[in-house]
Amino acid sequence: MIKLEKSIKTSTWLGVIFLICAIFCLGAYTIIGQEIDAQGFLQEPFFLVPLFWLFLLLGVITVVVNVITRIVRSNRRKTTAG
Repeated sequence: MIKLEKSIKTSTWLGVIFLICAIFCLGAYTIIGQEIDAQGFLQEPFFLVPLFWLFLLLGVITVVVNVITRIVRSNRRKTTAG
C-alpha cells in the first residue's frame, strides 16, 4: 500500500508539472508574438502550439487517471472495512 501511495503522489505532481508546462508554452507563445520579416515571411514560435496541446493532454490524462485511482481505492477501502 505504501508503494501505491507513493505512485499516486508522484502522478499528482507529474500532472501538475504537465499543466504548468502547458501554461508556460501558451504564455511564451503569446509573449513572443508574431512578426513579418523584411522578406515578407511570417516569423512565429509555432512549435509552442503543439507542445501546449501535448502537455495539456498529458496533464489532463494524468489527472483523470489519478482521480479514478483514488475513487476506486476509496471504494475498495470502504468495502473491506465494513
